[in-house]
Amino acid sequence: MNSEEAYKTFTNLITAKESLEIKTGKGGLSYYKNGVFVCHFNAQPQKKRDDLGFADFRYDALRPYLDIEKTLYEIEKEAMPEVQIKNHKLWSTLHFPLTLMEHVAELFSKHIISKVNLRLKVRK
Repeated sequence: MNSEEAYKTFTNLITAKESLEIKTGKGGLSYYKNGVFVCHFNAQPQKKRDDLGFADFRYDALRPYLDIEKTLYEIEKEAMPEVQIKNHKLWSTLHFPLTLMEHVAELFSKHIISKVNLRLKVRK
């Protein structure tokens, strides 16, 4: 699968249940729900590896809408072993074989996108 096909596939998967705005950048596609940044996807983060993908999300964008620690726990619990999750100071990144795109899109859909509701901000 080339990177153009991967972008189309991931977009179709991630927008199957939710209407998202999509912005194109140098490093891939960014997805927004009602103006809230929910995730980013890069179909070829390593130039010499066209079999790997990368998806991430920012804590600061989602903290008003989600319990970040609970979200990280749930994603880590459900992620297949081939999905490498790296939690940084501001971002959580998932590195994965593109063959697992459907799985990763489902993790984002289930644990982030479906839960971002502008009327229901999380309580501290």
